Amino acid sequence: MSIVITYNNFILKEEEKIKERMGKFSGDVSIEALRSFARDVSWGTYADELTAIDKTIDGWESVKDFQPSIEPEYLASDKKQFTLTFKDDFFNFESEGVDHFIATIAGDVLTYSYFYKIQVADFCLNSDVYREYFKGPNIGIDRIYKEFLKDTVITDLRPIVAFSIKPRMGLTIDKLKKVCEEVSKGEIDIIEDDERIIDPIYCPFTSRVDIMANLQRSYKTKFSVNITGSIEKMIERLRYAHSKGIKFVKIDVLVTGFDSLRLVSEYIRTKLDSQVAITCYPDAIGMYRHLSREFILKMSRLCGADIIYTGTPQWARMDDEFSKEKYDINIKYLQDRLYTQRLLLDSIEGFSVKDSLPTISNGCDISNAELIQFIYRKAFNHHKFAFYVGGGISGFPATLKESTKEWMNCIKHTANKSLDDYDNYKYRFLEKMLEAGIETFEIKKEMGK
Repeated sequence: MSIVITYNNFILKEEEKIKERMGKFSGDVSIEALRSFARDVSWGTYADELTAIDKTIDGWESVKDFQPSIEPEYLASDKKQFTLTFKDDFFNFESEGVDHFIATIAGDVLTYSYFYKIQVADFCLNSDVYREYFKGPNIGIDRIYKEFLKDTVITDLRPIVAFSIKPRMGLTIDKLKKVCEEVSKGEIDIIEDDERIIDPIYCPFTSRVDIMANLQRSYKTKFSVNITGSIEKMIERLRYAHSKGIKFVKIDVLVTGFDSLRLVSEYIRTKLDSQVAITCYPDAIGMYRHLSREFILKMSRLCGADIIYTGTPQWARMDDEFSKEKYDINIKYLQDRLYTQRLLLDSIEGFSVKDSLPTISNGCDISNAELIQFIYRKAFNHHKFAFYVGGGISGFPATLKESTKEWMNCIKHTANKSLDDYDNYKYRFLEKMLEAGIETFEIKKEMGK
């Protein structure tokens, strides 16, 4: 029974500077620096000894031993990782919450003076206690397909397509209504608020919900509204949206915190009979507390997100081009996305939670949508993922209705096409990338990442 945190991609400062900071020391500097880091997590100070405490209280050794244990693991010459193992009673999730846990393992301790760079890669909660706290998604992918989107997704043999409204700011209620209606005519599955529009004066939340609810009565498209805010405001917005028949809500989890996501999910489960799905937008991935994408997505799933933004392979974005010359870069982006998609689909050790629907998002271009589908189908042997498209629809050289139809036709056509019939130089090349990506994933999985 323990809590294990994995850190990786760390770079220590020059050995001489570490020795200077440590004073008199002989031995493996990097190991000693990591031990000092583990001590700082518990003690909250760089001091090597707490002599005054030792002289003041009895039983100092028990307090001293409370610090997490550390295991350095050298994965490769250019990539290091280590784990901290905490005792179960180090954290009390029920009263302290998830965000306190994250602040402890990825807060001020990461400003540790021996590091130039470090990333919090993963976590493992090895106790039955946590199963009751982290319930995971309420809905699951199958129910999203078969119940929530049954009017547009006749079968589950294609990915879901959503339009994230762009421009995200400046649209008045009347203009927003026109945009949503035209996209609905293109028979898209979902239209969602952008993460940056919540309740502006020129386009209030309740007015948006009213418009979307009315459009749902005329068209098959479903709507997702952004409820991000304080926990009180989120519950208030959630209740209003649900009362109008809205089936999807959106939360920017790194703005609200993981505790708020978990509480909203719990409210939906206990008060709304699990009749609303949560889309989780994890903003600022790579910049928030040095948490890895994997860490954020895994925690979002455990806290109850039904749909989660997982990003797009770089070569599939509007602002980049596929290139054979960029093989190593293409491999990295592909294997990273394959791994993060699997995090939402595969089981999580120690938990029995539903899967979350992974999305392909952030700059996705229609010229690569067909290719992405084939690659992901080959990797997962199913179509259960979603395209969340913004500028790829708003910026398409046609009307909104026409651009939406183009996207829907592309997705539907590709979903029904045999992989054996696909003859494209990009695909043939990426098949090799895919094999390398899966192989790398298996290696990462075997090593515990």
